[in-house]
Amino acid sequence: MLVAACAAVPVQKRLLPLLARPASASACPPGATFVSLVSNESYVPGALCLVRAMRKLGGTCPFLLLLDDLPAPPGAHVALSAASTSSLAQAYGGRTQLLPLSALQARLVAHTHNASGAGHRRRLRTLHPTGWVQNTHRKLLLWALPGFSKVVFLDIDILIVANVDALLREAPFAAAAALPYATSLFNSGVMVLSPSLATAAALQSLSASTGAGAHGAKSASTSVAPRIRGALESRGTGHLSDQSILNHHFKGRWRQLPYGYNVGHKVHAVNRKLWGQIELASIHFVGRPKPWEVEPGSYRPGRGAPDATLTRRWHDSCGGEAAARSPTS
Repeated sequence: MLVAACAAVPVQKRLLPLLARPASASACPPGATFVSLVSNESYVPGALCLVRAMRKLGGTCPFLLLLDDLPAPPGAHVALSAASTSSLAQAYGGRTQLLPLSALQARLVAHTHNASGAGHRRRLRTLHPTGWVQNTHRKLLLWALPGFSKVVFLDIDILIVANVDALLREAPFAAAAALPYATSLFNSGVMVLSPSLATAAALQSLSASTGAGAHGAKSASTSVAPRIRGALESRGTGHLSDQSILNHHFKGRWRQLPYGYNVGHKVHAVNRKLWGQIELASIHFVGRPKPWEVEPGSYRPGRGAPDATLTRRWHDSCGGEAAARSPTS
């Protein structure tokens, strides 16, 4: 859908501007942090690249990494190893900068217990999607983060190419449009948000309503899913991603970030003129394979794969940090 849209629509002059000039070290506001989420061992190269690229470009603001330690479905990727966890702690500034998702889930369950009772607490623990969307829905736990007034979330498959500290000065809730000329929907790869347990609970309830539970049983709520489905993609399944849920929840209540903060790699492949007019801050490698899963010298084009130029750009920035790995899904 993106490929067709980018190829068909001519370059327009009303492209969103990128950003103010890179922020200085003194611009990091108190109570604010960057955050990302690593779901399993296969994403460790992306996690290492993300923070190291930021630091190379002069980024000085705090960066917290969430580790997905929640139960995984059968056939899921290998969980994080002790060696990888140690490498991540070193890259992100110590183990205090690593936070397990289970701590956020426990905080959310405790919040909902008094208001809704034990029945709702059990549903929060058991009703969640299966398959490809399971990991994306875990991103919704971001709103349960304690101790921060503002968070800038960056997807783990983003390559930072310019200083982005200024994002921490943006007012929440904000995200970049899904396309630079189609601004009714946003992409959830870069978001500015204010943590709130009330919002986290609302998002978890929407998550539980989108389809099957952990063991394939239908959710008790069937009326909400069609409305959420209208917000964005269903990817050919009966389930909906975090992006659909967030577009539904924040419809009419989100601010547009300049598009250059979150540019999908497919734009480069299908509309070079458009790509050349965007002042890039980050490149988002949506889909598989990821650039660290492809050796630049053995690049083979494929559906959804980043092209050789961007694969090489990732490796030029981060190839020395993590060896290329074979795709596992």
